[in-house]
Amino acid sequence: MVKRCSAVLLVMFLIAVGFAGSMLLDAPMREALRHRPRRSHEWQEMLNMAGYLPVWLIVGAALILHDWPTRAAVGLRRAVGRGLLVVLGPMLSGGVSEVVKMLVRRARPPRVWLDWDGCYTFRPFSEDPFSSRGLGLPSGHTAVAFGAAFILCRLFPRATPVWLTLAAGCGAMRLVKGVHFASDVYAAMIVAALITSLVWAVHLRLERRRALHAPDAA
Repeated sequence: MVKRCSAVLLVMFLIAVGFAGSMLLDAPMREALRHRPRRSHEWQEMLNMAGYLPVWLIVGAALILHDWPTRAAVGLRRAVGRGLLVVLGPMLSGGVSEVVKMLVRRARPPRVWLDWDGCYTFRPFSEDPFSSRGLGLPSGHTAVAFGAAFILCRLFPRATPVWLTLAAGCGAMRLVKGVHFASDVYAAMIVAALITSLVWAVHLRLERRRALHAPDAA
């Protein structure tokens, strides 16, 4: 129990240090992207689409259709399991990120980067308390992208570099577009990591329970 608490505290400390480090990058990133080209390329839009939830709803549905003929005989959960995970990962990560936005209430970067004086702006709770419009911490697109990527890394580990590159590319595009700070992107990645770890833990528990109640275990 003590070792587990120590491990949790260590992880929390490392997350906090990482977030502080990402905040230190906000100003340098502003300078680096100040002269970014206004026109985006198709490959940039492709990476940005990794943070669009309907994409993963389609991928999840396709995976269910792929698994159904070979897994339906074993049970409904086995038939829809992988596709459902691909949907839940980004959906819950994106949903939690929106809730965190409304709690933290830190505004997005100004449209003109030169207008940013290095100080963050926070919206008061009296102003649109249940709307995340205009808020940026954490990045919703990045949370969705990493939510999908972390689940896919567990389902298809051999393709891990592909999934992580896709999600990281989405986060990078949010920076290039000037709609998020580096710390927004980092926070989104942490949210996705925590949520998908919880989703995967629940999945494993259900799989163990199913195995215990399987006819072969009797």
